Amino acid sequence: MTDSPTAPSTPAHVLLVGGMRVIQDLVRDQPGVRTTLIHRAHKIQDQDARRNLRLLGASSDDPAEWIALARAVHELDPFSAVGAFHEFEQDKAAHIARALGLPFHAPEVIERVRDKLRMRERLRDSGLDPTPSARVSSGAQLLDFARLHGYPLIVKPVDGWASTSILTVRSDAEAQQVSAQLEAQNLSSALVEPFLEGREFSVEALSERGEHRVVAITQKFKDPVTFVEIGHLVPAPLEARERHDLEVFVIRLLSALGVQDGVSHTEVMLTAQGPRAIETHTRPGGDFIPELVQEALGVDLFRLLARQTLGQRVLPELDAALRSAQQHYAAIWFVTPEQPGILEEVRGIEQAWSGEGVRAVELLLEPGAGVEPVRHSFHRGAYARATAPDPQQALERARDALKALEFRVIPPAQPERAQENVAAPA
Repeated sequence: MTDSPTAPSTPAHVLLVGGMRVIQDLVRDQPGVRTTLIHRAHKIQDQDARRNLRLLGASSDDPAEWIALARAVHELDPFSAVGAFHEFEQDKAAHIARALGLPFHAPEVIERVRDKLRMRERLRDSGLDPTPSARVSSGAQLLDFARLHGYPLIVKPVDGWASTSILTVRSDAEAQQVSAQLEAQNLSSALVEPFLEGREFSVEALSERGEHRVVAITQKFKDPVTFVEIGHLVPAPLEARERHDLEVFVIRLLSALGVQDGVSHTEVMLTAQGPRAIETHTRPGGDFIPELVQEALGVDLFRLLARQTLGQRVLPELDAALRSAQQHYAAIWFVTPEQPGILEEVRGIEQAWSGEGVRAVELLLEPGAGVEPVRHSFHRGAYARATAPDPQQALERARDALKALEFRVIPPAQPERAQENVAAPA
């Protein structure tokens, strides 16, 4: 994926695959770059026509269709690079790049990363992480796994995201209940593994030509029942030994999975037995973690990834930025109205912005949206980001900003009037 330390001397024609417009715009901002976008046809928007030289709309998930569309343009106006920044379409990008002889993640790498069962198998085979796992499609199979490994267990989709459909199993009775829930969600099979106990972190890294560099370690805060993330802190306050163990573990994990280039986001549980993988992604982290990294350390992961997509070497620049970084702490916290119903309005946004160190306050639910109990990340109501020279102070500033928000929710049984609501943690 990388070639020279500076911009290409000839105009670059980049095939952008799928979404993540914020990074796609950074690719287009580079001198001499033209872009063609290939995406699911129903996901293409009017703004994409203004931003790209041409648009290609795919009607299916079949990589063969995406390859054929890309090849047709490539024969007329050859591509010099492929960029895909959202995991949903990275498998298509990998197949396109291989078919056209262009650099990108290998299809096998994307498959190992997206399929959590294959990731687990690879890590066990490499001797890095012994965590057992299995694919289950019935209550009987779930019980068989429990007899071998005991309770508690975690059951989740093999390729899920955004903290969706993650279930805890603590007994045989709960195993039968979870099996029924999986059937109700039309999941033909799921991944089961032991419940990992410890402190959870994510490791943000950048790889170049197989060399991996840890940029930041993020402390994660989750709801203990739903596992939905309610906050993040960058950098995580860690002892030197803990930081070393996490960094070495993730570097070995990326090598074991075959990652060569790009930005990655790896979720890890620091257990009493050492680091254990939860999952990894060949993309920047969500929940505004790249923004936290930039606010805390001055490193713009999005811009580095955009430049690397064009063949530029960025690791030397990253190393220099990390050496000169004047460390601050950046935190994000989420809230959601406690009362379900219809969101009528939100007050106090200006007051929330006025707090010391506050970098951002944003609603995730707009007036008119339904308010539901939080079961996944898309149910959260709002967030605030803040910075401070102390980790606890950064968290407090983000939380304090959200205390200024007043959600007015129309309860389902009383559509004629709104109820004032105090925000609750997501």
